[in-house]
Amino acid sequence: KKKHILREYQEAMELAPVTPKAKDLVILTVLMAIPTVLFILGFSAMAYGIPVYKKLVENDSAGTACIGIALVIALVLYLFDAEYWTADEAPRLNKLRQAAAGSAVALFLVGCVFQVESLSYGPVCVYLVAFVAYVVNLQPCGKQARG
Repeated sequence: KKKHILREYQEAMELAPVTPKAKDLVILTVLMAIPTVLFILGFSAMAYGIPVYKKLVENDSAGTACIGIALVIALVLYLFDAEYWTADEAPRLNKLRQAAAGSAVALFLVGCVFQVESLSYGPVCVYLVAFVAYVVNLQPCGKQARG
């Protein structure tokens, strides 16, 4: 009976929320503020927004190339049925698929930023998507060991 209660207690502790320490909260807050500050510095008129905008408009052909390469990568993955490459059957192909899909997403997002003249809200949309992915990846940093 005691072992059963102990096991239930351990399972409950695994699911219980953890209250972060003050130091961890400060670190997470600073880590979450970094991309926001960089975005404001890079794209607001108060800081470097106008020169950055001019450089992006001058190099908008790079954005077209990035989006085109991303679409070609996605097409190749689709044609070769990459969604069926499992880690069990073909671990190297699975890693290749992950790298190619990640590269395609990154190239597409960079292309959207470079197309700022025709997609005026492109940088803001990219910031929102990238910030959410960044915060989701920060989540394990805020977890504390239970014990």
